[in-house]
Amino acid sequence: MNGIKNTLNKLFKLKSPKTGIYLIEKNSHENSLIEEDKNDIDNCSTFYPIKYPFLDNIDQDYNLSIVLDMDETLIHFKNLDENGKGILRMRPGLNEFLDKLLELNCEIILFTASTQSYADVIINEIESEKKYFSYKLYRHHTILINNEFVKDISKIGRDLKKVIIIDNSEVNFSLQKENGILIKSFFGDDEDDTSLYNLSYILENIIKKGFIDIRKELHKYKSDIEAKVTSNE
Repeated sequence: MNGIKNTLNKLFKLKSPKTGIYLIEKNSHENSLIEEDKNDIDNCSTFYPIKYPFLDNIDQDYNLSIVLDMDETLIHFKNLDENGKGILRMRPGLNEFLDKLLELNCEIILFTASTQSYADVIINEIESEKKYFSYKLYRHHTILINNEFVKDISKIGRDLKKVIIIDNSEVNFSLQKENGILIKSFFGDDEDDTSLYNLSYILENIIKKGFIDIRKELHKYKSDIEAKVTSNE
């Protein structure tokens, strides 16, 4: 695993600060590592049980614990050709969104259905200063239901009255739908996407007004969320 991880950490060659686009060049051997990694369906807690709660006891009074998906929620990675070139695109407003969550005293937890060796490369590009994500959870923390990687947030060790999971796949949070925000999928081709900006505004309103159970608040804001975050037309 460490060998794969070290190889992948060398892949990022060029970044455009204006567009948030990263060009990745890798030889055919490295390319195959990424493809194997992303398609390893057996690598989850269904086959490799993990003790829970996944996270340490919380030592800070956060307003919310925000559980974020990665692929097609925060970023999009695309292979360009068989020669091993690929592009990583950050969703518009990503850094501003993460900064706003910190400003609102939120704990940020990344929970991806991708495997760790692939995801850690992307995470390192999102937060080079290691300031955003308090914890990171991966495919081996999911459970496999009907060939889908489901994220059971009851296992992370946080009070569900103060937890939101944000994902582009409703299946991923199907066990706790009342805690979920379904965000429009990001495929790297919409520079005018405003989902994260809109979501920041909604979360700021909820937190500043105060709440007892975030699940009730998400129900109240359901129409706004569907219009501005899920659809974002």
